[in-house]
Amino acid sequence: MTSGRFTTLVICIAAVCAVLSCKKEEEETTLPSLEGYPTFSIPEYILPNSTHTMTSGGVTHPDGEILGCYWKISPDMEVSDTTAHYGEEGGKYGFTFKFGEKLQTHTVTCTYYATGYYSTSTSKTTVTVKGGVDGSLTGTGISAISDTLITDARDGKKYYITVADGREWFRQNLAYEGEIKDGDVVLTGVPYRNATAMTDVLGLFYTHKAALQACPSGWRVPTEEDWASLANVTAARNGLKDGSTFTPGKDFRNVAGGLMADAHFNGTKMWEFWPEVKITNSSRYGAAPAGYADYPSKFTGMNEYAAFWSQDSTDGQGLYRYIYVNNPDFRVAAGGKNFAANVRCVRNLTDGSDWTTNPEIPIN
Repeated sequence: MTSGRFTTLVICIAAVCAVLSCKKEEEETTLPSLEGYPTFSIPEYILPNSTHTMTSGGVTHPDGEILGCYWKISPDMEVSDTTAHYGEEGGKYGFTFKFGEKLQTHTVTCTYYATGYYSTSTSKTTVTVKGGVDGSLTGTGISAISDTLITDARDGKKYYITVADGREWFRQNLAYEGEIKDGDVVLTGVPYRNATAMTDVLGLFYTHKAALQACPSGWRVPTEEDWASLANVTAARNGLKDGSTFTPGKDFRNVAGGLMADAHFNGTKMWEFWPEVKITNSSRYGAAPAGYADYPSKFTGMNEYAAFWSQDSTDGQGLYRYIYVNNPDFRVAAGGKNFAANVRCVRNLTDGSDWTTNPEIPIN
Protein backbone atom coordinates (compact mmCIF):
# COMPACT_ATOMS: atom_id res chain seq x y z
CA MET A 1 0.00 0.00 0.00
CA THR A 2 1.41 3.33 -0.97
CA SER A 3 1.87 6.16 1.47
CA GLY A 4 -0.89 8.23 -0.16
CA ARG A 5 -3.46 5.43 0.02
CA PHE A 6 -2.56 4.70 3.63
CA THR A 7 -3.02 8.34 4.59
CA THR A 8 -6.40 8.49 2.85
CA LEU A 9 -7.53 5.30 4.62
CA VAL A 10 -6.50 6.68 8.01
CA ILE A 11 -8.41 9.89 7.34
CA CYS A 12 -11.54 7.97 6.31
CA ILE A 13 -11.40 5.74 9.39
CA ALA A 14 -10.93 8.78 11.64
CA ALA A 15 -13.89 10.52 10.03
CA VAL A 16 -16.12 7.45 10.49
CA CYS A 17 -15.03 7.17 14.14
CA ALA A 18 -15.71 10.85 14.69
CA VAL A 19 -19.23 10.53 13.26
CA LEU A 20 -19.96 7.45 15.38
CA SER A 21 -18.52 9.16 18.47
CA CYS A 22 -20.64 12.29 17.94
CA LYS A 23 -23.73 10.15 17.35
CA LYS A 24 -23.05 8.15 20.52
CA GLU A 25 -22.44 11.35 22.53
CA GLU A 26 -25.62 12.88 21.15
CA GLU A 27 -27.59 9.77 22.09
CA GLU A 28 -26.08 9.82 25.57
CA THR A 29 -26.53 13.53 26.32
CA THR A 30 -29.72 14.50 24.51
CA LEU A 31 -32.53 13.69 26.91
CA PRO A 32 -36.14 14.79 27.04
CA SER A 33 -37.14 17.46 29.56
CA LEU A 34 -39.59 17.38 32.40
CA GLU A 35 -42.53 19.73 32.06
CA GLY A 36 -42.41 23.02 33.98
CA TYR A 37 -40.04 24.45 36.58
CA PRO A 38 -39.95 24.07 40.36
CA THR A 39 -41.96 26.65 42.28
CA PHE A 40 -41.74 27.37 45.98
CA SER A 41 -41.78 30.36 48.30
CA ILE A 42 -39.66 31.61 51.17
CA PRO A 43 -39.59 35.11 52.70
CA GLU A 44 -36.86 37.37 51.34
CA TYR A 45 -35.75 38.08 54.91
CA ILE A 46 -35.90 35.74 57.89
CA LEU A 47 -35.04 35.81 61.58
CA PRO A 48 -32.07 33.97 63.11
CA ASN A 49 -32.70 30.38 64.21
CA SER A 50 -36.08 30.34 62.46
CA THR A 51 -37.58 27.24 60.88
CA HIS A 52 -39.20 27.36 57.45
CA THR A 53 -41.03 24.80 55.33
CA MET A 54 -40.71 25.19 51.57
CA THR A 55 -43.33 23.31 49.54
CA SER A 56 -42.40 22.75 45.94
CA GLY A 57 -44.53 22.18 42.86
CA GLY A 58 -44.79 23.21 39.23
CA VAL A 59 -43.12 20.17 37.60
CA THR A 60 -44.77 17.16 35.99
CA HIS A 61 -43.60 14.06 34.16
CA PRO A 62 -44.66 13.89 30.47
CA ASP A 63 -45.98 10.36 31.07
CA GLY A 64 -47.55 11.16 34.43
CA GLU A 65 -44.98 9.18 36.42
CA ILE A 66 -43.88 10.12 39.93
CA LEU A 67 -40.89 12.47 40.21
CA GLY A 68 -38.02 12.69 42.63
CA CYS A 69 -37.07 15.90 44.40
CA TYR A 70 -34.14 17.11 46.47
CA TRP A 71 -33.03 20.39 48.07
CA LYS A 72 -29.85 22.26 48.86
CA ILE A 73 -29.35 25.40 50.96
CA SER A 74 -26.01 27.17 50.60
CA PRO A 75 -23.83 27.83 52.49
CA ASP A 76 -25.66 25.94 55.24
CA MET A 77 -25.60 22.48 53.64
CA GLU A 78 -22.32 21.12 52.33
CA VAL A 79 -24.15 18.56 50.16
CA SER A 80 -27.66 18.35 48.80
CA ASP A 81 -30.49 16.59 50.53
CA THR A 82 -30.16 13.70 48.07
CA THR A 83 -32.73 11.37 49.59
CA ALA A 84 -35.12 10.25 46.86
CA HIS A 85 -38.52 11.76 47.65
CA TYR A 86 -41.26 10.09 45.66
CA GLY A 87 -44.98 9.67 45.86
CA GLU A 88 -45.99 13.13 47.01
CA GLU A 89 -49.49 13.93 45.82
CA GLY A 90 -49.54 16.37 42.91
CA GLY A 91 -45.78 16.28 42.55
CA LYS A 92 -45.30 18.38 45.69
CA TYR A 93 -42.63 17.95 48.29
CA GLY A 94 -42.26 19.90 51.52
CA PHE A 95 -38.79 20.51 52.94
CA THR A 96 -38.32 21.89 56.45
CA PHE A 97 -35.07 23.54 57.47
CA LYS A 98 -33.88 25.44 60.54
CA PHE A 99 -31.61 28.32 59.62
CA GLY A 100 -28.77 29.38 61.91
CA GLU A 101 -28.08 32.64 63.72
CA LYS A 102 -25.44 34.01 61.34
CA LEU A 103 -26.57 37.14 59.49
CA GLN A 104 -26.01 36.16 55.88
CA THR A 105 -27.59 35.37 52.51
CA HIS A 106 -28.76 31.83 51.79
CA THR A 107 -29.41 30.28 48.38
CA VAL A 108 -32.23 27.72 48.40
CA THR A 109 -32.32 25.33 45.42
CA CYS A 110 -35.05 22.83 44.62
CA THR A 111 -34.38 20.15 41.97
CA TYR A 112 -36.83 17.69 40.35
CA TYR A 113 -35.56 14.64 38.52
CA ALA A 114 -36.65 11.42 36.82
CA THR A 115 -34.76 8.57 35.19
CA GLY A 116 -34.11 9.28 31.51
CA TYR A 117 -34.88 13.01 31.78
CA TYR A 118 -32.96 16.17 32.37
CA SER A 119 -33.38 17.44 35.92
CA THR A 120 -34.80 20.94 36.44
CA SER A 121 -33.98 23.37 39.24
CA THR A 122 -35.04 26.70 40.70
CA SER A 123 -33.05 28.82 43.19
CA LYS A 124 -34.13 31.66 45.47
CA THR A 125 -32.31 33.68 48.09
CA THR A 126 -33.25 34.66 51.61
CA VAL A 127 -31.35 36.79 54.11
CA THR A 128 -31.09 36.30 57.86
CA VAL A 129 -31.59 39.63 59.63
CA LYS A 130 -31.84 40.88 63.18
CA GLY A 131 -33.09 44.09 64.78
CA GLY A 132 -31.39 46.07 67.53
CA VAL A 133 -28.03 47.80 67.84
CA ASP A 134 -26.21 44.46 67.63
CA GLY A 135 -28.23 43.32 64.63
CA SER A 136 -28.20 43.79 60.87
CA LEU A 137 -28.13 47.60 60.88
CA THR A 138 -24.86 48.87 62.29
CA GLY A 139 -22.83 52.07 62.15
CA THR A 140 -25.68 54.23 63.46
CA GLY A 141 -23.60 55.59 66.32
CA ILE A 142 -25.97 54.25 68.97
CA SER A 143 -24.40 52.89 72.13
CA ALA A 144 -26.42 50.30 74.04
CA ILE A 145 -24.35 51.16 77.12
CA SER A 146 -24.56 54.95 77.28
CA ASP A 147 -27.50 56.10 75.15
CA THR A 148 -31.04 56.73 76.39
CA LEU A 149 -33.95 54.39 75.68
CA ILE A 150 -37.66 55.10 75.81
CA THR A 151 -40.42 52.49 75.71
CA ASP A 152 -43.57 52.65 73.60
CA ALA A 153 -46.28 51.65 76.10
CA ARG A 154 -48.51 50.34 73.31
CA ASP A 155 -46.30 47.41 72.33
CA GLY A 156 -43.26 47.53 74.61
CA LYS A 157 -40.84 48.36 71.81
CA LYS A 158 -37.84 50.46 72.77
CA TYR A 159 -36.22 53.31 70.87
CA TYR A 160 -33.00 55.21 71.40
CA ILE A 161 -33.34 58.99 71.47
CA THR A 162 -31.17 62.07 71.15
CA VAL A 163 -31.72 65.66 72.23
CA ALA A 164 -31.27 68.75 70.08
CA ASP A 165 -32.48 72.33 70.53
CA GLY A 166 -35.00 71.52 73.24
CA ARG A 167 -36.45 68.50 71.45
CA GLU A 168 -36.08 64.75 71.86
CA TRP A 169 -35.79 62.76 68.64
CA PHE A 170 -36.05 59.06 67.83
CA ARG A 171 -32.73 57.76 66.55
CA GLN A 172 -34.47 54.76 64.97
CA ASN A 173 -37.38 54.44 62.57
CA LEU A 174 -40.76 53.84 64.15
CA ALA A 175 -41.89 50.20 64.03
CA TYR A 176 -45.41 50.38 65.49
CA GLU A 177 -47.44 47.57 63.94
CA GLY A 178 -50.88 48.40 65.36
CA GLU A 179 -53.92 49.21 63.29
CA ILE A 180 -54.69 52.86 62.55
CA LYS A 181 -58.22 53.91 61.63
CA ASP A 182 -58.92 56.33 58.80
CA GLY A 183 -62.70 56.38 58.89
CA ASP A 184 -63.76 52.89 57.87
CA VAL A 185 -60.33 52.13 56.44
CA VAL A 186 -57.72 50.35 58.57
CA LEU A 187 -54.14 51.40 57.90
CA THR A 188 -50.92 49.82 59.10
CA GLY A 189 -47.24 50.34 58.53
CA VAL A 190 -45.54 47.83 56.25
CA PRO A 191 -42.03 46.35 56.61
CA TYR A 192 -39.47 46.46 53.83
CA ARG A 193 -40.42 44.01 51.06
CA ASN A 194 -43.37 42.99 53.27
CA ALA A 195 -40.96 40.75 55.21
CA THR A 196 -41.91 40.82 58.90
CA ALA A 197 -38.29 40.05 59.85
CA MET A 198 -37.36 43.55 58.62
CA THR A 199 -39.77 45.36 60.96
CA ASP A 200 -37.25 45.97 63.73
CA VAL A 201 -34.33 46.46 61.32
CA LEU A 202 -35.48 49.38 59.15
CA GLY A 203 -38.78 50.21 60.85
CA LEU A 204 -42.07 50.42 58.98
CA PHE A 205 -43.25 52.48 56.03
CA TYR A 206 -46.43 54.49 56.56
CA THR A 207 -48.70 56.57 54.37
CA HIS A 208 -49.03 60.17 55.50
CA LYS A 209 -52.46 59.57 57.05
CA ALA A 210 -51.18 56.59 58.99
CA ALA A 211 -47.99 58.38 60.00
CA LEU A 212 -49.88 61.24 61.63
CA GLN A 213 -51.42 58.76 64.08
CA ALA A 214 -48.52 56.36 64.50
CA CYS A 215 -46.30 57.99 67.14
CA PRO A 216 -46.68 57.13 70.85
CA SER A 217 -48.71 59.38 73.13
CA GLY A 218 -46.85 62.62 73.79
CA TRP A 219 -44.79 62.30 70.61
CA ARG A 220 -45.52 63.65 67.14
CA VAL A 221 -44.44 63.44 63.53
CA PRO A 222 -41.97 66.33 63.08
CA THR A 223 -43.31 69.62 61.75
CA GLU A 224 -41.32 71.62 59.26
CA GLU A 225 -40.29 73.85 62.18
CA ASP A 226 -38.95 70.75 63.96
CA TRP A 227 -36.93 69.76 60.91
CA ALA A 228 -35.53 73.28 60.56
CA SER A 229 -34.49 73.21 64.20
CA LEU A 230 -32.65 69.91 63.72
CA ALA A 231 -30.99 71.21 60.56
CA ASN A 232 -29.78 74.32 62.36
CA VAL A 233 -28.23 72.27 65.15
CA THR A 234 -26.62 69.98 62.59
CA ALA A 235 -25.20 72.86 60.58
CA ALA A 236 -23.83 74.54 63.70
CA ARG A 237 -22.25 71.30 64.82
CA ASN A 238 -20.58 70.98 61.41
CA GLY A 239 -19.28 74.53 61.65
CA LEU A 240 -21.31 75.66 58.65
CA LYS A 241 -23.39 78.40 60.28
CA ASP A 242 -24.93 79.58 63.50
CA GLY A 243 -28.38 80.90 64.25
CA SER A 244 -31.74 79.66 63.02
CA THR A 245 -31.72 80.53 59.34
CA PHE A 246 -33.15 77.44 57.65
CA THR A 247 -36.64 78.03 56.28
CA PRO A 248 -39.39 75.45 56.91
CA GLY A 249 -40.75 74.05 53.67
CA LYS A 250 -37.50 74.66 51.79
CA ASP A 251 -34.49 72.45 51.06
CA PHE A 252 -31.81 72.60 53.75
CA ARG A 253 -28.44 73.05 52.10
CA ASN A 254 -25.35 71.01 53.04
CA VAL A 255 -26.67 69.29 56.17
CA ALA A 256 -27.43 65.79 54.86
CA GLY A 257 -24.06 64.38 55.90
CA GLY A 258 -24.61 65.50 59.48
CA LEU A 259 -27.86 63.51 59.56
CA MET A 260 -26.50 60.39 57.85
CA ALA A 261 -25.06 57.37 59.62
CA ASP A 262 -22.20 55.35 58.18
CA ALA A 263 -24.74 52.56 58.03
CA HIS A 264 -23.99 48.94 57.16
CA PHE A 265 -26.52 46.20 56.47
CA ASN A 266 -25.25 42.75 57.41
CA GLY A 267 -21.75 44.15 57.10
CA THR A 268 -22.23 45.81 53.70
CA LYS A 269 -21.94 49.60 53.46
CA MET A 270 -25.28 51.19 52.54
CA TRP A 271 -24.51 54.81 51.57
CA GLU A 272 -22.21 54.81 48.55
CA PHE A 273 -19.30 57.24 48.83
CA TRP A 274 -19.69 60.57 47.04
CA PRO A 275 -17.14 63.38 47.51
CA GLU A 276 -19.97 65.94 47.72
CA VAL A 277 -21.35 64.28 50.85
CA LYS A 278 -19.32 63.99 54.04
CA ILE A 279 -21.04 61.62 56.44
CA THR A 280 -20.51 62.76 60.04
CA ASN A 281 -23.79 61.98 61.85
CA SER A 282 -23.04 65.05 63.97
CA SER A 283 -26.75 65.35 64.77
CA ARG A 284 -26.80 61.77 66.12
CA TYR A 285 -29.94 61.33 64.00
CA GLY A 286 -28.40 58.34 62.22
CA ALA A 287 -30.30 58.21 58.91
CA ALA A 288 -29.90 54.96 56.96
CA PRO A 289 -31.05 54.60 53.32
CA ALA A 290 -34.13 52.40 53.76
CA GLY A 291 -35.78 53.82 50.63
CA TYR A 292 -39.51 54.46 50.31
CA ALA A 293 -42.62 52.57 49.23
CA ASP A 294 -45.67 52.67 47.00
CA TYR A 295 -48.08 51.40 49.66
CA PRO A 296 -48.46 48.56 50.38
CA SER A 297 -46.12 46.37 48.34
CA LYS A 298 -43.68 48.20 46.05
CA PHE A 299 -40.36 49.25 47.59
CA THR A 300 -37.77 51.49 45.97
CA GLY A 301 -34.49 53.20 46.73
CA MET A 302 -32.82 51.12 49.43
CA ASN A 303 -29.16 52.20 49.70
CA GLU A 304 -30.02 55.45 47.88
CA TYR A 305 -32.77 57.28 49.76
CA ALA A 306 -33.78 57.98 53.34
CA ALA A 307 -37.29 59.48 53.54
CA PHE A 308 -39.16 60.73 56.62
CA TRP A 309 -42.62 62.22 56.95
CA SER A 310 -43.32 65.79 58.02
CA GLN A 311 -46.54 66.66 59.78
CA ASP A 312 -47.26 69.38 57.25
CA SER A 313 -49.17 69.11 53.98
CA THR A 314 -49.45 71.05 50.73
CA ASP A 315 -52.23 70.81 48.14
CA GLY A 316 -53.64 67.74 49.87
CA GLN A 317 -50.32 65.86 49.91
CA GLY A 318 -48.06 65.21 52.85
CA LEU A 319 -44.61 66.76 52.95
CA TYR A 320 -41.63 64.54 53.58
CA ARG A 321 -37.93 65.12 54.08
CA TYR A 322 -35.44 63.02 52.17
CA ILE A 323 -31.74 62.46 51.63
CA TYR A 324 -30.36 61.18 48.33
CA VAL A 325 -27.04 59.38 48.33
CA ASN A 326 -25.09 61.82 46.14
CA ASN A 327 -26.59 65.12 47.30
CA PRO A 328 -25.53 67.09 50.40
CA ASP A 329 -28.96 68.72 50.94
CA PHE A 330 -31.84 67.65 53.17
CA ARG A 331 -34.64 68.04 50.68
CA VAL A 332 -38.40 68.42 50.91
CA ALA A 333 -41.07 66.96 48.62
CA ALA A 334 -44.75 66.00 48.67
CA GLY A 335 -46.12 62.45 48.54
CA GLY A 336 -49.52 61.22 47.36
CA LYS A 337 -51.94 58.96 49.21
CA ASN A 338 -49.98 55.77 48.43
CA PHE A 339 -46.51 57.15 49.05
CA ALA A 340 -45.04 55.56 52.18
CA ALA A 341 -42.00 56.71 54.15
CA ASN A 342 -40.38 56.12 57.51
CA VAL A 343 -41.31 58.01 60.67
CA ARG A 344 -39.07 59.58 63.32
CA CYS A 345 -41.06 60.82 66.30
CA VAL A 346 -40.18 63.98 68.23
CA ARG A 347 -41.37 65.75 71.39
CA ASN A 348 -40.52 68.90 73.30
CA LEU A 349 -38.25 68.69 76.32
CA THR A 350 -39.43 69.95 79.67
CA ASP A 351 -36.18 69.97 81.65
CA GLY A 352 -34.17 72.21 79.34
CA SER A 353 -31.33 69.72 78.81
CA ASP A 354 -29.61 69.74 75.46
CA TRP A 355 -26.78 67.55 74.22
CA THR A 356 -25.39 70.40 72.13
CA THR A 357 -24.32 72.16 75.34
CA ASN A 358 -23.06 69.03 77.09
CA PRO A 359 -19.51 68.21 75.89
CA GLU A 360 -19.56 64.88 77.71
CA ILE A 361 -22.12 63.37 75.32
CA PRO A 362 -20.09 61.86 72.43
CA ILE A 363 -20.81 62.67 68.80
CA ASN A 364 -20.60 59.65 66.51
